[in-house]
Amino acid sequence: MEMTLEFKLERTIPAPLTEVFDGWLDPKIPGNPWNAAEKLLLDPKVDGLFFWALKGTSHYGRFTVVERPARIQHTWVSPKTLGKESTVTVTFEKKGDETLMTLVHSNLPDHELARGHAKGWKYFLEIFSEQFGSGSRKEYRWDEAHPAGKRYCPLYAARAETTTGNHNGKNNGAIDFCLRDLYPPPRRRSFGKH
Repeated sequence: MEMTLEFKLERTIPAPLTEVFDGWLDPKIPGNPWNAAEKLLLDPKVDGLFFWALKGTSHYGRFTVVERPARIQHTWVSPKTLGKESTVTVTFEKKGDETLMTLVHSNLPDHELARGHAKGWKYFLEIFSEQFGSGSRKEYRWDEAHPAGKRYCPLYAARAETTTGNHNGKNNGAIDFCLRDLYPPPRRRSFGKH
């Protein structure tokens, strides 16, 4: 039996239940995953599909539960799930004038890349909770979500280094590269009729 991971995060949001539920599905609200997308297809109903891409990384899945205002569940596939289907369940519970929001990401492969989901969801939820009440209305920023260090090179399934460049006596700042960047895959040849 394959080992899997599960992450659970909770946030108390200073807003009514329906407002928080609707905000989680609204691509205009920073902090939900749909807001960060550069490309987005979103159909939040049972058996509805989603696709979103950010910086060339695709995420997709299918909604399995949409029970307004209490629960949303969908599958989740991305390079960091190693192409395997995982499950994201978000529940909303009334707590006085506030809403307790719980996000559980389960059935993730027990792998370093999949562990990164905990950090990603934490970042999204911090921004999302700031959109309500007297929050700062902070917006998503790629550099905050992906600080300098190492990144995944999906083409070669390897870690790629982020280094500080010092070329020709000039400090060019951080250079983020992947083997794909250095050695792109060969182009397909097209052969005409002979």
